[in-house]
Amino acid sequence: MPFEFRMDTDMKYGKYAGKKISEVLESDASYIKWMVENKTQYDYSTEIRNILSAKFPGFGVAAPAAEVQNTNFDSDDVPF
Repeated sequence: MPFEFRMDTDMKYGKYAGKKISEVLESDASYIKWMVENKTQYDYSTEIRNILSAKFPGFGVAAPAAEVQNTNFDSDDVPF
């Protein structure tokens, strides 16, 4: 089970080492947003994700899947 960051978790690395997640969310929420989006080997509490969703509209919403073009081929068009 991966490590889960919570609001009271102390940052162990990076420019905010020694600060709690809650402190960084207040001063530089984009840093925590970057962590959640890029450091996917960790889990992040629902509270953290909810705060980021409130601060960054569209955060956590999956991008729509690319539309698949429906192409009809005749058997004569297939090269094999």
